[in-house]
Amino acid sequence: MVIIGGGNVAIDAAGPACDWGGKVTIAYRRSREQMPADIEEVEQAEEEGIEFAFLTIPTEIRGEGDVITGLACNKAELIAKPGTDRLAPVPILGKDFVIPADTVISAIGQYVDDSGMTAFDKIRWTRRGTIEVNHASMETSMPGVFAAGDAVSGPATVIEAIGGGAGRRSHPSVFQPYPSAQDAQDPGAKAQTSHDRDDRIRKNAADPAFHAHAQCGPAADHVSAGGAGI
Repeated sequence: MVIIGGGNVAIDAAGPACDWGGKVTIAYRRSREQMPADIEEVEQAEEEGIEFAFLTIPTEIRGEGDVITGLACNKAELIAKPGTDRLAPVPILGKDFVIPADTVISAIGQYVDDSGMTAFDKIRWTRRGTIEVNHASMETSMPGVFAAGDAVSGPATVIEAIGGGAGRRSHPSVFQPYPSAQDAQDPGAKAQTSHDRDDRIRKNAADPAFHAHAQCGPAADHVSAGGAGI
């Protein structure tokens, strides 16, 4: 089995595969030092007998009929490119090879699945494929719609999704995004600007009493904090 990737997801996929028996190889296009996976995870994988093919760029899955026979790859070298401090992997001409395998798992990244978001047609997206929000309020470009978690930050942990967006920042925004009923009934009240609203959101975010009320209130059950949901 060959697993393509260098992050913790690739390591997680390799563990159970190794338990099933047989040879497991993780193919990563950069060096060991550049692996985004936790060093402890990498060391544990090596202790379990998982092999690593560094500086390896997959090019094609080989097979005969419906049966996979291997993963065609190019050996790479790290080259400095203008505008970045990170060395980039570049294929070495003539250094192609095949890693024998009957199974290939791709663990090279995640993206936001927008298949259930047809009703949110006014939401803007970033160049990274995540939802664009006002980071002071976590409100999207579609008024009244808020987003948090991986859908905004990109792939991360559940704790980061809860603590970074939905848990501590979007609560005040979700529960108090618009003027109060008292303001609305005042015929002389001016329309609240985005700046005014963001200022009140920041004040609520710093008020422990507000969080205690928001987290205990019945509507708190409807605030989504995790994963790639909005």
